Amino acid sequence: SVTPIVGGIYSADALVNVAFLYDDMRNSCTAYYKLDGNYRDSVNMYDGIPNKTTFVDGKIGRSAHTNGYSQYISLPNEVSVKGKTQVSYSGWCFIESTLSNEFHIITEIANSADYTRATFGVSAALLPFAGVRTVATGDNGSFQKVTGTSPISKSTWYFLCAVFDLSNGNIILYVNGVAVGSLTVALSSFVNSDPYRIRIFEFDGSSSCSVRADEVGIWSKALSAAEVSELYNNGAGKLL
Repeated sequence: SVTPIVGGIYSADALVNVAFLYDDMRNSCTAYYKLDGNYRDSVNMYDGIPNKTTFVDGKIGRSAHTNGYSQYISLPNEVSVKGKTQVSYSGWCFIESTLSNEFHIITEIANSADYTRATFGVSAALLPFAGVRTVATGDNGSFQKVTGTSPISKSTWYFLCAVFDLSNGNIILYVNGVAVGSLTVALSSFVNSDPYRIRIFEFDGSSSCSVRADEVGIWSKALSAAEVSELYNNGAGKLL
């Protein structure tokens, strides 16, 4: 596969490979939120519903902005991981102020007891993470998380991607197109039940901090390393 660079020159075969990779990614995308002044899903019709979020300058165009736990974007159940064996989350984030608790770019909550089914985000120590609840039935099993070893910097855009490949029993966490951690899990598929809620922007506890998110995607497959690199696009990002 090939990751195109702006201004680069490629053979005909390389351009065909890029086109096939892009088409396959788009076809496997459940929802994609550009967040360019609206909350529309650009690939299907699974639009988000905002709660007090605003728009500011983003990685590409505009981005969504939150000041804490009371400002979020609700997503419809159609983007749920329920019953799936492979799911990927991706998105750009920009931490403006100190986090007092974990920040989730996307999180799916299983039930009113606040059991997290799938998530990815950044910890209070500014370490990126991805996590999944490992259960065969129900949604109250143990929560397993893979965390990056190097903290990200505030006031800098980072591309994060969490790949939940439950058919092969693993989670892979990427930062800026590079795998930074993986975890073996004893889960073959997500529980096949509707979630309690799904959100872009969620905080553990009543946290207040300033965070931006941009180009947020939900995928019905385990993205390959080449596909993650394609989305990162040498730090430039990519519209879908």
